[in-house]
Amino acid sequence: APSRAAVTVTLNALERALRAGDGPAAALLAAPRAGDVAARIGALADNAGSLRLAGLRVGAGEPGADPGWLTVALRWRVPGVDPGPLTSTLRVRLVGEGPAARLAALEVDGQAPLWLQGPVTVARARDVVVVAAAGGADARVLLDEAEAAARTVRRVLPGWTPRLAVEAPADAASYAAVLGVQPGERAADAAVTTTLGDPATSRSVRVVLNPDVYAAQGRRGEQVVLA
Repeated sequence: APSRAAVTVTLNALERALRAGDGPAAALLAAPRAGDVAARIGALADNAGSLRLAGLRVGAGEPGADPGWLTVALRWRVPGVDPGPLTSTLRVRLVGEGPAARLAALEVDGQAPLWLQGPVTVARARDVVVVAAAGGADARVLLDEAEAAARTVRRVLPGWTPRLAVEAPADAASYAAVLGVQPGERAADAAVTTTLGDPATSRSVRVVLNPDVYAAQGRRGEQVVLA
């Protein structure tokens, strides 16, 4: 296993790459022959740049329950949507000696927002952000629907301050991962409104679309669901 100093160097480099939105620099932190990890962390950095994440910090890493794995706290927020920082938990495995420690595996523990799962497309207005998994729904179309839904809600609740984030997974497994539930749970819902982070304290709200049900509603049905 790498030394603590080597782990610190690598995690600090990962933080810099994520904060800069530098996918190629992040990919270079993957272990040799770990092409899937290189693609994954490269996509994470690209996503962080597209979302213009603020307050992004990568923790020092603590030994996990499984030998060779570290638990890393990742702090971040989407400006204009998240009133405070969020914490996602990563499980990582590093290999190598000296300063050459590299990421050999990376997993998300608990809720996995789409930007931590793989490549996404992002569409935004002033107070609405849509994150869509690559190969899934059109983020621009969803942004139009989300803005219309926000206008509908404001007509009913004039005092509401919109902070709307919509996540559009491409498949059922990704949908379950965003919610942090077992595959098959909430499968009948067209969408779920949930918090990211501790539900007792978090004010960061996401509307997560179920791709198997939402798209079957038709355009007017989709509008009703979002509102």
